Amino acid sequence: RDTLDPEVTERLLSALIKAEEFAEQNREQSYDIVNRVLNSDRQRIVSALSEVSLEVSLSQSLFANWERRERWMRSSNGGQSKIDFRQHIAKEPLNALSPFRVSVL
Repeated sequence: RDTLDPEVTERLLSALIKAEEFAEQNREQSYDIVNRVLNSDRQRIVSALSEVSLEVSLSQSLFANWERRERWMRSSNGGQSKIDFRQHIAKEPLNALSPFRVSVL
């Protein structure tokens, strides 16, 4: 499988984890940042983001969700070949940074 530079991968994952922690600890400021970037109605941003949980993780349920979507796409588009997502995702970089975030079999 093709992989990214391990240092780049680690830095990206580390930045995403820091962003997750910031958003969790600074909700109002996070809403303001997203609102400024999207140039949208702040109340819509608050409403949308209050319904989601931001989490950097690699879980079995994520793969199951991808597989369901992939099956739906194949059935809608004439049965293209099946994708094995586990061959394309490396769990080792995130596992090295934060093992509790990885729950893939």
